[in-house]
Amino acid sequence: MPMSQEKIDRHVGSKLRTLRESYGLSQAQLAEKIGRDLDTVRQNEEGVRRMSADELWQMCAVLDVRPNSFFKDLD
Repeated sequence: MPMSQEKIDRHVGSKLRTLRESYGLSQAQLAEKIGRDLDTVRQNEEGVRRMSADELWQMCAVLDVRPNSFFKDLD
């Protein structure tokens, strides 16, 4: 049975928060570095807004991780 989009979005958002915090960035700092507004990052972390591929790519570059880092432990 396929996993729901909501579950995936929440998982990816949770990973984003963990990675951002481990890198020592605030939501506002991350938003500035990727050229988005604070609400976008907040909504991504809460899993209420799906990240676009380019946002994911930019976040990976800023956080120095590979895209698969966001999907680790997703089951």
